[in-house]
Amino acid sequence: MSLKNVGEAFRITKIHIETDAKVADIDSRVFHEQAEAAKKNCPVSAAFPGTKIALDAKLTTWPTRSLDHGAPIG
Repeated sequence: MSLKNVGEAFRITKIHIETDAKVADIDSRVFHEQAEAAKKNCPVSAAFPGTKIALDAKLTTWPTRSLDHGAPIG
């Protein structure tokens, strides 16, 4: 969060959200679309409608494992 003195009071002028997600079997495009939708529709965005919110979403993927052998499916 960034605070700045605006006029006679301090204001929240920017919020920077960082996330590093480990998700199995998701396309990078789909992940980033979902992350942007979450940012847009989250309670913080609604509470601070005039505040710039930056999102840095990083994705690490790994294959889903079979329940039988523990080997990647595919």
